[in-house]
Amino acid sequence: MESMAQSIMKFGLDILRTIAFSKPTENIFVSPFSIQTAMAMLHLGTRNNSKAEVEKVLYFDFDSIHGSLGEYLQILNQKESSYVLSSANRVFINNKYKFLEEYLQTLQATYKAEAQTCDFITNAEGEKDKINKWVEGETNSKIKDLVPSGMLNPLTVMVLVNAIYFKGNWENQFEVEDTQSEEFYVDSSSYVEVPMMKMKRKFKFGQSDDLGCSILELPYVKKDLSMVLLLPQQIDGVTSLVNNLTPSKLNKLMKEMTEVKVDIALPKFKLEADLNLKEVLINLGLSDIFDGRKADLSGIDGTRELYVSDAFHKAFIEVNEEGTEAAAATAVVKMKRKRVIPKIFRAYHPFIFFIKDNKSGMILFWGKLQNPKTR
Repeated sequence: MESMAQSIMKFGLDILRTIAFSKPTENIFVSPFSIQTAMAMLHLGTRNNSKAEVEKVLYFDFDSIHGSLGEYLQILNQKESSYVLSSANRVFINNKYKFLEEYLQTLQATYKAEAQTCDFITNAEGEKDKINKWVEGETNSKIKDLVPSGMLNPLTVMVLVNAIYFKGNWENQFEVEDTQSEEFYVDSSSYVEVPMMKMKRKFKFGQSDDLGCSILELPYVKKDLSMVLLLPQQIDGVTSLVNNLTPSKLNKLMKEMTEVKVDIALPKFKLEADLNLKEVLINLGLSDIFDGRKADLSGIDGTRELYVSDAFHKAFIEVNEEGTEAAAATAVVKMKRKRVIPKIFRAYHPFIFFIKDNKSGMILFWGKLQNPKTR
């Protein structure tokens, strides 16, 4: 599980850097874990160089990973009262092609997932609506219109659909009455007014002179999952932070965190991020599967005619003050003690964050908040 977590961390940072480079002024929210799961489903049917490319870009030894990845996905998707995590992965192909029974059985046995044929030739828009309706149903109606109008047509061969929705309650809630409108600097010369949540409490906290940032961990209820925030010291330091962050530096920074009292200011925000997954994966070196002349997906349909026409990814997150009734009802006995000067973590400018599973160390989401006013 540890090697899988490190693979996902590497791939996640690759994705974050690639998107941040092409969209430096935009918010980012993406689930590399979910993307890797979707690609693993596709990998079951890849052969030769197409297979080698997928394995290289995603840092996986897929021969040993399928079982544990599928099992982990089932654990995550269990209905938990402490958080909601809903993911939707499915492969859709033009109905002039036929799935191999072996591929369908392996897909179902390993990932409890399905592949589906579609009439892209005479009913492309109707199939688009069906796909979007299915995604909406799988993600508690939070993710709508994943596939844009006009993206599917009679020439569409195969579409990879991947969507994920997360909502969690904080272990320690922010008090709503403490939230106030304040300035958030989107860059060194311009700002927006946003609701800023406030709290002073003990949390895991650290600082890095090397990366020029502070790090803060905010656990969700039961502490199964946490959001970890990395705040640059400089207003316009987020680009440098993204470019310089490596798995080894991040691992070191997390190990050195200590529990101290922290004075926190964090903006409320909602992010709904669409990602042209095909474009990002090609930039990372995964090109064969999207090229009809080179793709070898013969493990899916038995021919060399199949290739991925498009790949769509959409993720949604909401960050607000919410806690839980159980946490709010807990009695706390306060004792007099020496005054402690709190560490400062005031996110008044762009930062990056990730959501991790504390048991496995798996990073499920990466994000960059550039402007809380935009989604």
